[in-house]
Amino acid sequence: MMTSLTAECQWKVWHYKSGEKNTVSLLPSKNQLKQGYTFFAITDDYDKNVITGGYEPFLKNKLWKIKLNEPKGYLARRLYFNLYSENISALKLQVCESNGKCYERRFEFAKDGYQIPFEWAIDKAAEVTAGTHKQSGDNSPLCYVTIELKDIAKTYKLIVGEAKSYEENLIKSPSKGLFFGELTGKKENQIEKTVIRNFGDSYPLNQKTELSTNTSAIFNFEYEGADSEGRQKATLNLIRYFFQKYPFYKEHALDKQAILSSIDTLISGSLVFTDKVELLKGIADHLYDGHFYFQRPDKSRIRSKISSPLILKRINNQVQVVGIKDGRLESKISLGDQLRLIEDKSCEKWVDSLSTNYFGNSAQRQELAISHLFENQIDSSLQHITLEKSDGSRYQVSLNYDKVFPIPRKFVPEHFGFRRVKNNWTYLKINKWDRGDWIKFYNLKDSLKNAGGIIFDLRGNPGGYEIETIKIASCFIGSPMEYSTQTYSTSDKLYTGKTIVKPNSFLDLSGLKIIILVDNKTACASESFALILKEKKGATIVGTATTSSSFSTVHAYQLPEGIILNANILSKIYLLNNQKTIEYQGITPDLTVKINDYSDLYGYHDKVLHTAFEMIEHENLQTTLQGL
Repeated sequence: MMTSLTAECQWKVWHYKSGEKNTVSLLPSKNQLKQGYTFFAITDDYDKNVITGGYEPFLKNKLWKIKLNEPKGYLARRLYFNLYSENISALKLQVCESNGKCYERRFEFAKDGYQIPFEWAIDKAAEVTAGTHKQSGDNSPLCYVTIELKDIAKTYKLIVGEAKSYEENLIKSPSKGLFFGELTGKKENQIEKTVIRNFGDSYPLNQKTELSTNTSAIFNFEYEGADSEGRQKATLNLIRYFFQKYPFYKEHALDKQAILSSIDTLISGSLVFTDKVELLKGIADHLYDGHFYFQRPDKSRIRSKISSPLILKRINNQVQVVGIKDGRLESKISLGDQLRLIEDKSCEKWVDSLSTNYFGNSAQRQELAISHLFENQIDSSLQHITLEKSDGSRYQVSLNYDKVFPIPRKFVPEHFGFRRVKNNWTYLKINKWDRGDWIKFYNLKDSLKNAGGIIFDLRGNPGGYEIETIKIASCFIGSPMEYSTQTYSTSDKLYTGKTIVKPNSFLDLSGLKIIILVDNKTACASESFALILKEKKGATIVGTATTSSSFSTVHAYQLPEGIILNANILSKIYLLNNQKTIEYQGITPDLTVKINDYSDLYGYHDKVLHTAFEMIEHENLQTTLQGL
């Protein structure tokens, strides 16, 4: 059995590393900066410090004129801003280059406070006519900045912590890491592990170990042989190697050797290359892992062209209508009615058939199939369904797919929607973890410091940027903690490395009580966030089901012949110092809330949230669990 590819062929593995060239600060000298601010960056540079001083350009007027440097012809010219604002609805930028071309961009600010740092690729903007700001003597590149106010009768403030002009430069670099070095056998790809112990104060970390030194999300593989047949053979063996290094066979209760043997038989068979690749894609699909799959571009199913007239959910083992998007059906269908037939085929057979297209365990795949059951392209044929009322009577309805039906607003929660609720507690809905969410959370500091507790609503949150969850979770811990252990196994050695999180030095919320709301779509970084706060802060988990059971880091691997494999093979991650894994285990709620009726769901009565409200009315959260 093949354990290394170095004897058979040679691979060149690389990625593009982004860098800055011709960088110039757009702020005046330090003696013109006001102190007392905390500007956080959203870069991956671990030595980045918080900026404490800022410039107030609109103190005397509403036009800020900035002289820019001449571009030197790198990949893209960009402007970057990191700022704080009050009573400002938008910032408008107009750049006029020395060649007379002008470009314009408007950035809107929904809320006051520190804004998420933003940048503008000037070269990619549409050209506009020079505005009234440009004067005849302005021959050098200039940027004109103006503001729009939310309320012209009130005072305003804009403080700029960082502003710079730079040109992006992409450098083709060898990809380094345990996986890449083991694969190629080349020194340029080899590294054992890197332990980082020096961090800027932007990062609440004492230690981070990396088994791959690259932050790239896309890695490129080039076969150094010349002939097409040899390249295709090598590519198949490379795909087989990815399956060999897949780290979650045990968690998914899969027979690794049987799968690898079936792949060996497939590769050595007589099928043409493209057919072999399609079968390998099918094998990956049947791992049912959302972090290991081949990319299948399907232009026919662009989301903007999908029509979906109803919202369905399984309640009490019945697939029920819980929302109506096509208003023409409101007089024909009652909420809570059970779906029995689609055309002449039972609903359950449709669900079973479609569930093979999704990831997760059987129950999760069925849940996803139900949620997508009535998704079709616009102008698809009429679909005839049979529904059953609570009294057992049945009726038929025809579904039209003649347009896109928007989701009713009551089912679309505001990302980072924050409010004060019962007993001086606060509620925060996080739909996914985006870059800059820590800055949004920091803006809530004054409301949070005086709160009795916080409810984090992570229902439906699929994960995202893990560092954002670490920054927020670090506000609630009182001492350094072992957050995770990364591992990578070679043929003769197990490599390990720890990440240690320390208390956040900018926001201490360690005295707050916490409730976290979850469901079976709470996944990845959301699961790690919930587990850390449960184990280290005593957070109470409330929800309808065990979480999604999916936590790992995925990268894209661009292989020859246009093949893209997304995989989680650079490391295996265990959480906390007791080596807990989330993969295919998930987090079981401390209090499981049973949904008995569509009215119990979010968008209606929201039984899960109201259960949390009942809990916070009691002094001790843990002692109320059995009584609710």
